[in-house]
Amino acid sequence: MFALLIPLWYGLALAVVSHPLVRDRIARIGHRLVPPVLIALGLYILIDSETYRLLRP
Repeated sequence: MFALLIPLWYGLALAVVSHPLVRDRIARIGHRLVPPVLIALGLYILIDSETYRLLRP
């Protein structure tokens, strides 16, 4: 099932970002949007896995 869903998600993502309105907007604001999204994703992973506990003495 997983192997079937990967091409489906890839095709869906390609169709969305190939749309002229989305493509132009991503090109215009993508460099400002990507860093906060990646930082938020990293923080979510650290908090969800309780890795922050390793930082406390």
